[in-house]
Amino acid sequence: MKKRVWLYVLFPIICLGLLVSNPVRLVAQPSSVEEHARYVSKDSETKEIKDYLEIRVEKKGDQYHWFEKRELINGDLDTFNVNFDINTLIPTSYVREMKTGDTKQTVKLSVTQKNITAEITDGDGKVVTQSIDLPGEAFVIEPFLKKYISSQAGKGVKSGSCLMITLVQGKLKSFSIGWEVEGQEKVTTKAGTFDCFKIKAGPSGWFMKKMVPPSITWYDASGTHKMIQNRGKRTRFDKEKVMELTEYSLK
Repeated sequence: MKKRVWLYVLFPIICLGLLVSNPVRLVAQPSSVEEHARYVSKDSETKEIKDYLEIRVEKKGDQYHWFEKRELINGDLDTFNVNFDINTLIPTSYVREMKTGDTKQTVKLSVTQKNITAEITDGDGKVVTQSIDLPGEAFVIEPFLKKYISSQAGKGVKSGSCLMITLVQGKLKSFSIGWEVEGQEKVTTKAGTFDCFKIKAGPSGWFMKKMVPPSITWYDASGTHKMIQNRGKRTRFDKEKVMELTEYSLK
């Protein structure tokens, strides 16, 4: 069970998320007010389907709402419902629900000028509260890392790094992530052919580097800079998976 939890938690680090910095906040490129994307992830060799990903972004008054659902073929689920400011990507409300085997967790996150607080509720209703101080450098909160990186590339930034905040085995943790634009090329999926930024990204810390090799992600070079394709491993012990955009709509 511990191995499956680690693999499931490490996946968002590879696929590459909500932008905050202190004391100066980095501003992400605004996206569309209503967009809907679906993805399928397959084993790169056998082509066997491994999981599905759905992302919806819509405007609600002065706020934007991000819904993300990742569903593994074994029945595990990971969903995000986040209201956020489109210019700063700072959340005004944040709920994450996870199901890994028979284990369930609900996470409510809040961000102040001084810290990030997580209220974690397990399947039995037990509540644990954790807080971490805001770091002095730019950081993102899962699941918005890919959105931050693609928006930076869309503004002409060729490389960068930040801290990613996520939940690991029930604890709020931060990981250093580095990324670099390797060029532009065309990528074709079921959803069409796109001119893309090719970006290599992965953990910077020595331990995470050993556990998680870098992944390659192709982002649409125009429009909302959505993810088109991703190639990577959950850990160095796993087989490579390919995630591709299969459906997309924009209003």
